[in-house]
Amino acid sequence: MLNLIKIEGKSEQQALENYMENSNLKRDDFIYKVEHIEEKKLFKNEKYIIYILPKRDIVNYIKDFFSNISVLTKVDITTDVEIDKEYFNINIVSSNNSILIGKEGKTLNALQTILRQIFYNQIGLKAKINLDISNYRFDKLKKIDKEIENIINEVVSTKMDIYLDPMNAYERRYVHNLVNGYNFVKTKSVGEGSERRIIIQYDESKEI
Repeated sequence: MLNLIKIEGKSEQQALENYMENSNLKRDDFIYKVEHIEEKKLFKNEKYIIYILPKRDIVNYIKDFFSNISVLTKVDITTDVEIDKEYFNINIVSSNNSILIGKEGKTLNALQTILRQIFYNQIGLKAKINLDISNYRFDKLKKIDKEIENIINEVVSTKMDIYLDPMNAYERRYVHNLVNGYNFVKTKSVGEGSERRIIIQYDESKEI
């Protein structure tokens, strides 16, 4: 269970400074949300309530989450969590990666979605969680890099649209960002649900 720490102050900054002074934590050591309360009395009275969650608590929760998954699936799991600013990058290694990854990464994607939803349901904050299993996602993105480069060259050469195979939201976002760094091409998403895919198009507006 994740428990938020409640701090009050006359301003957001004051509340945060009070917490950091008493906890010996730095600003990068926690995430928070703010509630602004304005009381309309004889004199205007404002206060800020800050709900804080240390990042170390999130890391511990993530490790407990996969410890429970290990018990339920009877699969040995080792969990490594790296914090990169507001992102929690999780890489797990298990005795049966194929079960946890699932067909075309569907189980992996589901685990990531579930973990993100648990955080939001419990604390009302959208934790930025990226989950990988034995670098499956990392290796897949590297493969996508090469494929997209070849497709971009073809689109630039022929000036014809190319439709990619359906991808999950994470992969689509990655491709959009990747293509955005190239001249002469742009992306567009079409379709719904599991059939949603990207079109890479020639873009005359990017011509030099």
